[in-house]
Amino acid sequence: MWTGVYMYKPYRMLVRICVTFSRQQWCREPPRWRGVCQQMRFARNFGTGDKEHNENEGERDNPESQLSGEKPSSQGLVFGKLGSRRRHLSPLERISQLLPQESLSQEVWELRRGRAEDQRPLGSMESSQEMTDTAGMGPEGSHENGRQRPDLQPCQESAEEVNFCDREEKMEEWQVGDGGDSSPAIFGEPPLGLGELVLAEYRGKGWLEFRKMFQLQEKGHLQSTWGSVAHSTIVGSRSGSLLQLSSGSPILVRRPSLEEYVLLMKRAPAIAYPKDSTAMLMMMDVSEGDSVLESGSGSGAMTLFLSRAVGSRGCVTSVERREDHHQRALRNYQRWRKAWKLRRGEEWPDNVRFHVAELQGAGALLSGLRFNSAVLDMLSPQVALPAVFPYLNDGAVCAVYLVNLTQVIDLLEGVRVSGLPLQCERIIEVQHRDWLVAPAVMKDGTAAARVAPFSGTGDEEEEQSHAEEDFSCDDDVPFGTVTYMVRPHHQQTAHTAFLVKLRKIKAKNS
Repeated sequence: MWTGVYMYKPYRMLVRICVTFSRQQWCREPPRWRGVCQQMRFARNFGTGDKEHNENEGERDNPESQLSGEKPSSQGLVFGKLGSRRRHLSPLERISQLLPQESLSQEVWELRRGRAEDQRPLGSMESSQEMTDTAGMGPEGSHENGRQRPDLQPCQESAEEVNFCDREEKMEEWQVGDGGDSSPAIFGEPPLGLGELVLAEYRGKGWLEFRKMFQLQEKGHLQSTWGSVAHSTIVGSRSGSLLQLSSGSPILVRRPSLEEYVLLMKRAPAIAYPKDSTAMLMMMDVSEGDSVLESGSGSGAMTLFLSRAVGSRGCVTSVERREDHHQRALRNYQRWRKAWKLRRGEEWPDNVRFHVAELQGAGALLSGLRFNSAVLDMLSPQVALPAVFPYLNDGAVCAVYLVNLTQVIDLLEGVRVSGLPLQCERIIEVQHRDWLVAPAVMKDGTAAARVAPFSGTGDEEEEQSHAEEDFSCDDDVPFGTVTYMVRPHHQQTAHTAFLVKLRKIKAKNS
C-alpha cells in the first residue's frame, strides 16, 4: 500500500508534464493548424453554461497562461456580471463572436454597448467603463496605435464567414427607399416610376369591382366610378400600396404579372388564355434553351409565355399570315419588354423572331432549323402539319389549339389520311372554377354570429339571445364565431379551347 501511494504522485506529475509539452507542440504547428486551434477555442467558449466553468476550460486549453500564471481577459467578448452564470447568447451575438471584429456592423456594437450598460454590476465602474469602451469603439477602434488588441484578436476567416459577410452586404442592398425609408423591399424592385405599367384594383363587397391596367404618365389621371387619383400621386409609391381616391375609397396599385398583362393587353384576335398556355407548355415540356415553332402569333399571348420558358439561350420562331395580327403581337411583345426593363433593371430576353408568311409555303424560312416542339393555333392545322413535320426532332410534341370538336375530328382525320407518323396522346379541356369564400354580411353591414346547435339542456333562450347579438365585420371577434358564405363565383371562365397533344414517332420502315 505504501509503495502504491509513493509511486502514484511521480506518475501524475509525469503525465501532466507530457500533456503540457504535447499542447505546446500542437500550437507551434504551421499556420494552417494554428487557425484550427483558434477556432477550437472559440467553439469551446460557445456554450451557455456556468461562466467559471468556461473560464477554467480556457485556462486548461491555454498552456501559456498556465506557465505564466496570467488569466485570460474576459472583457469585450463576455457579457454579464462577473461571477454569475453566463447569459444565453442570441444568434446575432454567437455569429458576431466568430467574425473579425473590424467587419462587424454598427448595430452589433450598439447591441453590445446596450447589454453592457443594462447588466453592469454595482461597484465595478472601471470594469463597466472598459466594457463600454470596447463595445463602443466600433470597427475603427479595434486597433490601438496601429496594433490589434490581443483580447479581440479573431481567428482566421473561413469560407462560411466570407459567405455570411457577402449575404450581409446583399441584405444592405435590399434597403431601398427614398426620403430615409429603410424598409426592406424586393431585390431589384424599385418604386413605381413614370412609363411603367400599373394595375389598379378596387375591391368592394368582398369581390373585385374595378380593375384597370395603364401606363404612368406625368400629367395623367386614373378615372373610375369611385373617384380619381393623379398619376403623380402613384409615382414613388411601392408596388402593392393602398392609395385613396378622391372619394376616400381605397385602391390598390401594383405591378401586373405576365398572366394579368396577357388578359388586359390590347388584342387583335382572341388570345390563348393563360390556363391553356400553361397546359400546352407542360405538354411540350418546354425548358430553357429549347427552340420552338409557333404558327399563329395572334395577339402575342402564347408568344410571351414561350419567350419566358425558353429563356435567353432559346429561340421562338413565330409565323403569322396576317399583317395586322403580326403588328399587334409585335407591339404587345415590345411593350412587355420595356415594362420589364423599368421594373427589374434588366433586359427581357430578345428571343422571338416574328415572320409574316404562310406556313405551308415557308420551306425557305424554316430550312436548316430544328425544333424541340411546335404550337399550332390555326383554323385548319391539318393542312400545315406536312410542312411542319420534317423540322421537328424525333419524339417532339406538337400542341394544337382548337376551339371546337369539329376541328379536332378534322385534325385527326387529316393525320390519318396523310400517313404522318404522329401519335395522338391526349385531348383535354382545361377548366378553372372560381369560388367565393367570404364572411356573410347582412344588409346593414353587420355579420351574424354562428347559431349553436340544439343541445336539449333547456338553455335555448339564452343561446338564442347570445346568437342574435350582431357585430361589425371590423370588430375584434374570437376565432370561429363569424359565419361564412361558400359558393361558386358568379363570374366564371367558360370553355375556351380543346388541346390536342401529337407526338412525332419514328416509323418502322425508316
